[in-house]
Amino acid sequence: MFTFNPKSRLVVKTVSGQELGKVAHIEIDTQTGKIKKFLVIGGVFTRVLDQYLLIDWDQVIEWDDGYLIVSDATASVMARQGASVGQVGSIAHLKEGS
Repeated sequence: MFTFNPKSRLVVKTVSGQELGKVAHIEIDTQTGKIKKFLVIGGVFTRVLDQYLLIDWDQVIEWDDGYLIVSDATASVMARQGASVGQVGSIAHLKEGS
């Protein structure tokens, strides 16, 4: 089992192998202790637009050997809609839990 450590920079990629970036932060549900979201930075999409991706736990297909795998459709929807994309400068609010 892989234990998340912010220094490990868990790589996020699609089933087809497209790298979306690396996990920089996680959001934990304080009631259940379960992971709710992964904040992903450093992929081509995020670097070009100076933005980050938020991936919900239910979008994760597999978490194994240092990789977080999401469906190809997840990446396509994020790229088209930008619904799970935010500005890098607003990361601080996630760290504070607000």
